[in-house]
Amino acid sequence: MSLTTLEQLQKYTTDASPSWNGYNHQGKVGIFVVLKMINELNLDYDSCGPYKLELEWLEDFSILQNDKYIALHQVKTYKESMPSKYKDAIWLLLAKSLDIPQVKNTYLHTTVPLSKTESLHQNLLTYKMTEKNEPEEEIQVEKKTKLKIYWTPKECHDYVKRSGRYDEVFGKFAIYTYEEDYQYCSMEDIEPKIKTQLGKIYKGFKTEQHLNRTYLHLLGLLDRNIRERHRDIQIGKKEQKASVSFQEIFEVIHRNYELPSREFCIYKLRHEFNLITNQFIEDLDDETEYSPNKDNLHSLINAVLELDDESFLKFCMKITPHHPINEDDPETLLEALRYYIPETHMKEGYLEILIQIQNKIDSVKHMFLKKGDDLKNISYLPTTIIESNKKATVGRMVEKILQNASLVEESLHEVDVMITKSINLPMLKPEKFNLDIPEVEEQFNEAFHKSETREKDYHDRIVKIKKIRMIDLTRAKEELNK
Repeated sequence: MSLTTLEQLQKYTTDASPSWNGYNHQGKVGIFVVLKMINELNLDYDSCGPYKLELEWLEDFSILQNDKYIALHQVKTYKESMPSKYKDAIWLLLAKSLDIPQVKNTYLHTTVPLSKTESLHQNLLTYKMTEKNEPEEEIQVEKKTKLKIYWTPKECHDYVKRSGRYDEVFGKFAIYTYEEDYQYCSMEDIEPKIKTQLGKIYKGFKTEQHLNRTYLHLLGLLDRNIRERHRDIQIGKKEQKASVSFQEIFEVIHRNYELPSREFCIYKLRHEFNLITNQFIEDLDDETEYSPNKDNLHSLINAVLELDDESFLKFCMKITPHHPINEDDPETLLEALRYYIPETHMKEGYLEILIQIQNKIDSVKHMFLKKGDDLKNISYLPTTIIESNKKATVGRMVEKILQNASLVEESLHEVDVMITKSINLPMLKPEKFNLDIPEVEEQFNEAFHKSETREKDYHDRIVKIKKIRMIDLTRAKEELNK
């Protein structure tokens, strides 16, 4: 592609929000399209070589062959079935195919079937376009300020009509067909459709468990590339696009997934986090009479999506501190996943806390910070703890937190207050410990008596966390919403 063409394309590229990740619907659709191409073209590893999947730059995703764009895909998750609701997306696609002659096809993906598509070619010209321009974005380039203006759908509409080539570029456009006559795919159906394509590649010789693990590894591959792209943007490296070669995808497909891996467990956890938070946001948007503070929710979710795999696992352990596990054992980790960010605990506890607290959350520490009387920060950690305030329940919970030594030392040493749904506790300390530094219990004597240093470490661990308070959401709002 020539430099001139690259410069022309800048008017279309806005770099997607960091909320775009490999586990979102767009990423899943991208995987489906690649798998369908592999099946339809009967590609093997070598013949996959020329092809590449590019993410979130020129379009939601694009297909390149020998580094040239051949197909552009835009994904919309609107609930409307009238084609007029999608006119902006279509005009953007038409303008891009006009500027990139080698593009063979442009596609619109929808989650609902569109009506009256047989007359779209004529009707598209009659839809009224808004005159409103997108806001200009001021950026610094080599210490000089200049305006970077991206083309609006109205400008794309005018550009295509002026060219006199509307029929030509519309001939390259189509609403994507998933299978047979289905020109849409709901967000619920994309996963089984991906697994159907995987089954065709495997010729049916894989278990459902293997298909599920392959599926999550594919999403994880996209997600990792997108996170790397976002980090590059943050440090000013914008030339490298988020892209995955078909050969990388082919390699992932043909790995052995009969046994779970730590990597798979984290991919699964990320997938669950994405499903739960997306559904929570969608439910909030449907509650027209309920107006919570969504800033904390979006800020936290975007920050979590940027975390690398190990940091993401630590985040999940941090907000669910009462479920310790052996994180190095994939079998144990896989079994324990249901305790980390379970849907009910996330929605009724953690996410509800985020939208009820008015103070801005620190998206690096994942906590609310408040200046105390001594002008030092008091750290409030939102948690998934929704258990009752009964004495026995609280006692068992505190025991579990204290027993999780690695999590205490690495994740909770900066925490002053844990926010729960209904528990109030002045000090995170089980009844069997006195207010002073506890003696090492008999069951630990044998392990500790040979090392005074290790005994001191144990005492220090208790001292570090025994001053943590637990407060319920009502009290947290009183303390923080001031």
